[in-house]
Amino acid sequence: MKIVFAGLMEVLTRWFACQRSLKGDSQALQIVGRSGGAVFSRRVYRYDHGSAADAHAQMEARSVAEALGASDASFSDDEWERCLPQITTALVDHSPSRLAVASSAHRQLLSFALRDALVQRIVAKPEMGLKTCWLLQDALLEERNTLEAGRSGDFAEAVADVLDRHGVDAYLRPYGIICCGPRAGLVETLADAKSLDHVKQQLKSLDMGTDLGAYFDAVYGPYDENQRVGGAPNRKEASLNFARSLAGSSLLSYALDVKDRHNGNILLDRGGRLIHIDFGYMLGRSPGGLNFEDAPFKLPQDYVHVLGGVGSDAWVAFATAFAAGLHALALELHRLQTLLVLFFGDSNVGLEAATALGERFRGLGQDPRQTMAAATDMIRRSHDSDRAKQYDWYQWKTNGIVP
Repeated sequence: MKIVFAGLMEVLTRWFACQRSLKGDSQALQIVGRSGGAVFSRRVYRYDHGSAADAHAQMEARSVAEALGASDASFSDDEWERCLPQITTALVDHSPSRLAVASSAHRQLLSFALRDALVQRIVAKPEMGLKTCWLLQDALLEERNTLEAGRSGDFAEAVADVLDRHGVDAYLRPYGIICCGPRAGLVETLADAKSLDHVKQQLKSLDMGTDLGAYFDAVYGPYDENQRVGGAPNRKEASLNFARSLAGSSLLSYALDVKDRHNGNILLDRGGRLIHIDFGYMLGRSPGGLNFEDAPFKLPQDYVHVLGGVGSDAWVAFATAFAAGLHALALELHRLQTLLVLFFGDSNVGLEAATALGERFRGLGQDPRQTMAAATDMIRRSHDSDRAKQYDWYQWKTNGIVP
C-alpha cells in the first residue's frame, strides 16, 4: 500500500526514523520544522516506530525512497529550501560512502535516494547548490570539531588557549571562517561590535572630537564603579575589559607580526573590548611593502585615555597581562611554531614564519624579570608611535578612515 506524505518534512522525519530502525535504534524521533510561509511558526513532526519488525521498517524505507524519487513533482522549491539543513545533516551522518559494509541494503537505498533527489533539485534550481555547499561545509566542520574536541586548528585560538591555560588575564575573540573556495569564504558576523572608524565618525558628527576616552565617558559614564548607564558595564569595568582585550590583541599582533592595523580593521564590542579583524598582512608582509607600522603593536594615545592614563588600574592590568602573556607564549613556543609549519604545509613560508616567531620570543621564556623588562620596552616603543600615526594619517587621506 502506497503511503501519502503531507510534505517533505514528514518524508525526512520518516527517513531518519527508518535509518534508526534499520540500524536497531528504537528511540522515537522528533523534528521541528517551519510551517507555511510564516517565519516564526513551527510544526513538530514526530514518528515513533516502537518495536516495529524489520519487515515493516523495510517497507517504510521503500515508501520513503519512492517518495523522494517523485519529489521533483510532489514538493515545492520552498519546502526544499526550508528542509536543506536537515537534508545536509542527513547526508553527512548517513552518506552512502560512510555506511558500514554490513549495513542493510535498505539503509543504502534511503541514502542514495535522498542524495539523488537533492542532485536533481539542484540541477533544476542551480542557485540552491551554493546554499547546499555552505550547509554541507558547516556540517562537516561541526562534525570535525566534535571529533577533535580540544584540538586547535587556528593560530588565534591556539594563542587564546595558551593564555587561558597559563592563567593570563587577557582576552581574545577568535571568530569563525568557512572556506567556500580558493578566493571565497563566509566570515562569522560579530553582531555586537562596530569598527573604531565608525565610532570615531559618530563622535565627529556630535562635535565630540575623535578621542576614544570621550566615547567611553559618554557610553559608560564617569570613572565610578558604583555608577552605570543602563545595563552596560560601568566605566571601570569597561576600561578593564578594554585593558584585557588590548593585552590579548597586542600579544597576537606581536606574535604574528600583524600589520594594516588602521581603525577600519579594529572593532569595539558592547563591553568595551577590542576585536581585530582582517589579517591579510602579517608574518613580515605589509601594505605596499613600506612597513610603516614598525612598533610591536598598536597603542595610540587615545587607548591610554580609555585606560585612565599611565599608572591607572586598567593600565596596570594591561601591562601585567601583556608581560604574563609574553612569558606564557614563550613557554609554548614550540607548539606555536609547529602550528605555523603545519598550516603552510610543504611551503617554505611556514618554516620561515616559525623561525621568525622564534626570533621574536628569543630569551622570553626563562627569567620572568627579563620578560617583564622586554614587555615594558615594547609598551614604551608602541605608545603613541610616530610611524603608526603616519599610517593612520595615510589611511585617513586615501580611504577616509578616521585616525
